[in-house]
Amino acid sequence: MGTDLVPYGSAPLPAPREPDRPRGNGKGKRPKKPRPTKYTEELAEEICRRIAAGESVCNICKDAHMPDESAIRQWAYKNFHGFTRRFDDATAMRADALFDQLIAIADDTSGDIDYASVYQRKLKIDTRKWMLSKMRPQRYGERIQHERTTNQTLTVRVVKELRTIKQQRLADDRNPAP
Repeated sequence: MGTDLVPYGSAPLPAPREPDRPRGNGKGKRPKKPRPTKYTEELAEEICRRIAAGESVCNICKDAHMPDESAIRQWAYKNFHGFTRRFDDATAMRADALFDQLIAIADDTSGDIDYASVYQRKLKIDTRKWMLSKMRPQRYGERIQHERTTNQTLTVRVVKELRTIKQQRLADDRNPAP
């Protein structure tokens, strides 16, 4: 039989790596370029523009020229150069962009119409609806109406009846039976 299988343990070990070859940061990965952490108006403007268009901070920070997510959150938390208001405004506009995405996903008729694609669209829509209800509950949240129905005529009748009974008792107390 012409097989090239070798029993376990009898195969020769691979040759060791050459020690003079650079290996990156020691973890098997190449060193990353440092991310910008310095606040600039141009960077803040691009971040807010992309958030307002519906993009998440996590996705924005995946770009190499963008700062780390924690830096952006610190700028917003500490109101660095008035960034908090711009960040909040952009987040509010992102809710409207997500609403527009809901309509686009629901109206999209391209592609296959099978169970998997319908389920995927439903999941996208439900996720965005949930996000909207948490981001802007006054505008996109579930409206809970507490209905209070009282029958005032019944209340008036009961009060009148109680008054009549009270008056009868008072009259009975004043005029005892012979």
